[in-house]
Amino acid sequence: MSKVFYKLFVPVLLTLLCPACITEVDVGACNNTVISFENLVDGNDEFKDNIETVTYVIYDSEGKIVYQKTLSADELDDFQGLKVRLPEAGHYRVVAWGNYDSSNSQIGPTGKPGENQIVINGNDPSSFDNLYLGTLDFDLPSVDGRHEWTLDMKPQVVEIDAVIKSELPDADQVYEIKVGPLPNGITSGGEIIGDDDTYYTGSFTVGEDGKIESTVKLPPFDENTDAVIQIINKETGEVVSEIKLSDYLKENGLPGGGDDDNKKPVIDIEISVSGTDVSITFPGWKPKPVYPSI
Repeated sequence: MSKVFYKLFVPVLLTLLCPACITEVDVGACNNTVISFENLVDGNDEFKDNIETVTYVIYDSEGKIVYQKTLSADELDDFQGLKVRLPEAGHYRVVAWGNYDSSNSQIGPTGKPGENQIVINGNDPSSFDNLYLGTLDFDLPSVDGRHEWTLDMKPQVVEIDAVIKSELPDADQVYEIKVGPLPNGITSGGEIIGDDDTYYTGSFTVGEDGKIESTVKLPPFDENTDAVIQIINKETGEVVSEIKLSDYLKENGLPGGGDDDNKKPVIDIEISVSGTDVSITFPGWKPKPVYPSI
């Protein structure tokens, strides 16, 4: 009787636990692919400080989607990575987007097998997503056993941190910052996409330390960009000051790169307001300002 029970029960149990499951599970016998996420900056893993959620897609060798999922902050607290059972041995690619937010961007195929893209919605967004990207190609040698890899997440955003220095009351209510024109998307291959026609805006607020500040997050760009930083009078819509990003970048380069490859590029600027004169400077660098024509 026990042999009959064994023959009936074991196949059912195995079917329930591992039904050739292309799924994220915690059953040890079912996971044959385990990929840990990290964001190494100066030798330290800053993943938990920089990334709250991860949306990932796994492609097979033909570029077809095998599995996709968004991992919440709670799930990443339990395990900083993904655990799945892939259906067969072979070559795979996983593309993982950190901090993807479907409320202001959309994810979709690029037309290239095994790749996708993120594009910001809207013609006048306040900010590019605070995106991180990790891409890993790997060969699963067997569906048996547990095979592990590590995927490094890199920032795909440039941050402008602006501070207004002014004796003018309520300066945070008077001005806003606008940066562009820039593209509005990026592929998982690191290719910038979209026409250079998007402007990113930011409002100023008074911080806890009393500073009047604004942060604008932008898609990646290089020293050949035509983008300018503009300070706009919100009441009149007038551009009261602007400066070319390329002038700064050609002499200083984009912060990060090299050993700091995983560090988010941050450009600090100061806006000085004296009477009706408004100027933009980069701390430690004094370019020749570009004033808009009247």
